[in-house]
Amino acid sequence: MLVETVSDEYEMRYQDWVKSRRDYVAKASDGKIGYVHLSDMMINGLQEFGRQYYPQADKHAMILDVRYNGGGNVATMLLSELNRKVWSTQRARRGAPRVRPFSAFYGHYAIICNGETGSDGETFTQGAKMIELGPVFGTRTWGGWVGIRSDKSLNDKAWFTVPEFTGYGLTGDEKGKWLIEGPGVYPDYEVINDPGSVLSGKDPQLDAAINYLKKKMKEEPMEIPKDPPAPAKEVNFPKK
Repeated sequence: MLVETVSDEYEMRYQDWVKSRRDYVAKASDGKIGYVHLSDMMINGLQEFGRQYYPQADKHAMILDVRYNGGGNVATMLLSELNRKVWSTQRARRGAPRVRPFSAFYGHYAIICNGETGSDGETFTQGAKMIELGPVFGTRTWGGWVGIRSDKSLNDKAWFTVPEFTGYGLTGDEKGKWLIEGPGVYPDYEVINDPGSVLSGKDPQLDAAINYLKKKMKEEPMEIPKDPPAPAKEVNFPKK
């Protein structure tokens, strides 16, 4: 048998890192809190979102982790998906009720970011704050938000970029203010993952989000209520 080795083990280590945190969150919350890590806001990030989010959409709370997110251009699409409002259930004759819209989240969110959350990862973090998706835990993001285009080539086949895409807020305290570039996005609750904790296998930022959601679920439980009484219907047959 010929064994073909992989070129590197980064992806395996990354998937192990995500799984270890998802398992940790599940154990710490008796399975009530979900965990999703978004590595970037490109194709890989979309694929990870699909694999991680939808199987956990029936949880009571969810942690959205954008630490180390390298950016891209799909953050606003993900925010729109996560911010859908549940307005009813669909009840089959047999089985549990499902929420409408399907796979919309009926629970509480918490977001985690850090200094290596950049570009469109910062769009996600800032957007989550401004639409009040949930509180943000961690440390200030990178602050490199202004976008570029790689379409300015030179005769020697080199190319250059200039800052081209930025934006300002339209709501709340950010209304009329330039966003993100430079200072980054400040979390609602600053939590530092100090080297000692990280080297000992701990994750204070993740613990802070878990503790917040456990308290939030206790204070404001969001569970699909039991079925109301069956409607009493009268059938009036026409008289002969």
